[in-house]
Amino acid sequence: MGPEVEAAQLPVDEPGERLPAAAAVAPFELDDVEVVEPPRPTYVRLAGDSLRVALAAAVFVVALLVAAVFRSVVSGAENDVYRLTGLVPEPLARFLVSVGAYMGVLAPIMVGGVLIYLRRLRLAVMVVLAGLAALLAMDGISRLLELNVALPADLGQIRFISYPGPGFLAAGAAIVTVIDPWIARSLRRIAIGTVVLVAFTRIVSGANVPYDVVMASVLGWLVGSIVVLALGSPNQAPRGADVVASLHRAGVRTRRLEWIGRGLRGATIYRSDGVDGRRRFIKVFSRDQRDADTLVQLYRWIRLREASDERPFVTLRRSVEHEALLALKASDDGIPTARLHVVAEVEPDGMQLVFDWLDGHPLEGAGEAITTEVLHDLWRVAGRLQAAGIAHRDLNLAHFIIDGDRHPRVVDFSFAELAANEALLRTDIAELLCSTAVEVGAERAVAAAVDVLGRASVAAAVGRLQPLALTVHTRKAVGAADGLLDRVRDEVQHATGLEEVRYEELARIRPRTVVSVVVFAVALYALLPQLADLGQVQAQLTNADWVWILPIVAGQLLTYVGAAIAMVGSVPDRVSFVPMMRAQVAAAFVDVLAPASIGGMALNTRFLQKRGVDPGVAVAGVGVNAVGGLIGHVLLLAAFVLWAGSTTLDSATGAGGSGSSFPTVTVVAVIGIVLAGAIGFFSLIPAGRRLLENRIRPMVRDGLHGLRQLARRPRKLVAVVGGSVVVTLGFTVAFVCTVEAFGGGPSVAQLGVAYLVAWAVAVFAPTPGGLGALELVLIAALGRLGMPSETAVSSVLVFRAFTFWFPVVPGWVTFTWMQRSGEI
Repeated sequence: MGPEVEAAQLPVDEPGERLPAAAAVAPFELDDVEVVEPPRPTYVRLAGDSLRVALAAAVFVVALLVAAVFRSVVSGAENDVYRLTGLVPEPLARFLVSVGAYMGVLAPIMVGGVLIYLRRLRLAVMVVLAGLAALLAMDGISRLLELNVALPADLGQIRFISYPGPGFLAAGAAIVTVIDPWIARSLRRIAIGTVVLVAFTRIVSGANVPYDVVMASVLGWLVGSIVVLALGSPNQAPRGADVVASLHRAGVRTRRLEWIGRGLRGATIYRSDGVDGRRRFIKVFSRDQRDADTLVQLYRWIRLREASDERPFVTLRRSVEHEALLALKASDDGIPTARLHVVAEVEPDGMQLVFDWLDGHPLEGAGEAITTEVLHDLWRVAGRLQAAGIAHRDLNLAHFIIDGDRHPRVVDFSFAELAANEALLRTDIAELLCSTAVEVGAERAVAAAVDVLGRASVAAAVGRLQPLALTVHTRKAVGAADGLLDRVRDEVQHATGLEEVRYEELARIRPRTVVSVVVFAVALYALLPQLADLGQVQAQLTNADWVWILPIVAGQLLTYVGAAIAMVGSVPDRVSFVPMMRAQVAAAFVDVLAPASIGGMALNTRFLQKRGVDPGVAVAGVGVNAVGGLIGHVLLLAAFVLWAGSTTLDSATGAGGSGSSFPTVTVVAVIGIVLAGAIGFFSLIPAGRRLLENRIRPMVRDGLHGLRQLARRPRKLVAVVGGSVVVTLGFTVAFVCTVEAFGGGPSVAQLGVAYLVAWAVAVFAPTPGGLGALELVLIAALGRLGMPSETAVSSVLVFRAFTFWFPVVPGWVTFTWMQRSGEI
C-alpha cells in the first residue's frame, strides 16, 4: 500500500510518564495553541461517493433485467401495491394527491431559493444540474426502450416507463441525493419523506404504475450520485482546532499542532508539541475511512483468493481500535515500535491515535548506506513479529524508522492482523525481502534474511515472491528495477537449496479471465438465438447419421499421432514415440486450463526435460513445434483455397471463387485482413501484449532458429512440418465428417477453408481452445455457406464435443498417470 506518510514521520517506544486523566487537567485556553495547516478545501471526492454510484447503477441495471425476465412476478407485485393503496380512504387519497402535487412543484423551487439566499451557489448549481440531468436521462432512456429492446433467446423484453414518464420524480430524487451530505439528519428525513409522498401520490392517482415510480426514483438516485462524485462532497474531515480540542479532552495539552501530510487510507497526519516538552505523532481519521476500507476490501475479495475471509470493519471506531490493539500488542511483545498514548474521538465523527514522536528517518531510499548490521536488526524485528503471530501486511522499509543509535523500529499497523495465518506471515517475509533488495541488492537482502530467520523460513516464503503478494508501493519499486524480482527468487533458491520454486495461487480473478468471460459472453449472446429452438436442434441430433462417429473419432486420434511426430522431430535428441503420444493425450486436458495451447506447451517442455533433454533445448523444441504448426496450417489453408478456387465461397469464410483455379485478389485480401485484425485486436489487450512480447515472440524467434538448425537434418524437419500438417488435417477431417453426419451440403474444399480460417481467427481469442469464438465463427461460416441454422449449430456442437470436451476425460486420466509415474 505504501508509506503512511512520505516525509519524516513517526512514533517511539521510550518510557515516559503516564498522562493525567482528563478530569485532572488544569484549565487551558485552546485559542493559545498554534495550529499550522494548509487551506482547507470545501469540496472533496470521497470513497463513499464511488460506492453509492456503483450501488445505484447495480440496482438500476438489475431492476431492468429482473423486470424483463420475470415480468409476471413484477406485474403481480404491482397488483399487490395497487390493492394496498386502494385501502386508503378516498378523501385522504385526494388530499394526499393534492399535497403531493404542490410539494412536487414547490419543493425544488424552495430548495433552490434557500441555497441562493445562503449563497451556496455551487450547491445550487449542483442541484439544478442534477435535476436537469435526471429529466434528460429519464427522457432519453424512455425513448430508447420504446424501441422494444429485448434480451436474446426470447428471455424477455426490457420494461420501462412509457414516455413521458415521471421525470420530475427522478429530478426530485436526484436533488435529494445531492443535498443529502449538506443537511442535518432531521432535514434529510423530511427531504426523503417528500420524495416518498410524491411517489405514493403518483401511484394512488393512477398517473404511473409502481414499477415506473420505483425506476424513476432509482434513476434519480443514480444521477444525483454521479453529480456528487463529479463535483465533490462537503469536506467534513476534522480540522486542526478539532484535533486540539480532542487532545485537551484526553488530557494532552498542546502548544503547537502542525499538519504533516495525508495517509493513503485518508488519515491526516499531525505533529504535536506539548506543553510538557514532548513531541507526539497523531493520526486523524474521518468518517470516510470506513468507505475507503470497504472499497479496498471489495477489490481484494474480487482479486485475491485469500482475502475472502477478510471483512471491512463495521464502524470507523472499530477500525481505529483494531490498529490501537495491534500497536499495543506489538509493544508488549517487545517489538521496537512507537508507544501509543491516546485513542480519542474527534468532531465531527472522527477518531485519532496519539503516539510518541519517533526521531529518525525512514530506511526507504537509504540505499547502500544500510549496513549489514542494520539489515540483521530489520530481520530480527521481522522475526519477533513472526513469533508474536502478527502480520504487518505492509512490511517494507518505508515503515522502518532508524534512530540516532542506528536501531530500526517498525511503525504503522493500519493493515496488521493478529493471530495471522501462515500465508500472511510468509507474505511479510516476501515483502521485506523485495523492499530491502531494492536498496541493497538481492544477494545482500537474501543473505541477511537467511542469517537471521534461517533457511527454512525464507524458503517457505519463496512462493510469495510474485507481484500479487506484494503491496502496491513495493511492487512499483521492484518493477522499476528491471528483473529484480527474478533475481531475488533465484538468490533465495540458491541460498536455501531449493530445487524448484512452486508459486502459490493468489489470484481469484485474473484480467485474462475477465477478457475470456467477456469473449465467451459475446459468443453466447450470438449463439443463444440459434439455440432458442432446442426442439429443432434435438431433432437434428436424433436424425443424424451416427455412422460418421468412427471417422470423427479417427480424425481426433490422428491429431495425437501428428502431434507426437511433430514433437519427436522438434528436438535433436532421440525421444520414444509412444510416451510422447501419451503426452499429447494429456495435453488435451491441460489445454482446457489455459488459452493459446499454453498448457500443452508447458507439459511438452516438462516431458522433454524428464526424458533427459536439456531445458534450453526442450524450450526451443516447443518453439520449433509451434512454428512448424503455423507453417503446416498455412500450407493446408493454401491447398484448400486452391482446391476451392472453382467453387463459390462466401468471403466471410475466407473464400470466394471466381471460377478460376486460383483464388481471387478479394479472397486473399479478406483472409489477410481478418488475420491482421485478429492479431491487432489481441495485441491491444494488455494480457495479449504481454503474451506476445514475453512468450510468443521469443518462442517464434527460437523456433525459427531451431528450424534453421533442423534444415541440416531433413528427416527431423519433415517430421515437424509433416506432423503439424497431420494435426490440422485430423481436425479438418473430423469437422467435415461431422457436417456430413447431418446431411452435408458444402463441398469438402469449402468446409476445409471454413475450418482453417475460423481456427486462424479463434486462436487469438483469450479462451482455452478458442472456446466460444470458434463456435461462433464456424456457425456463421456454415450459415453463409447455405446450411440451415439448426443444422449448423448441431454440426458445430457435435464437432466441438468430440474434439474439445470428450478428450478431456482420457486426457485427465493420462495426465494423472504420467504424474504418478514421474513422466512429467
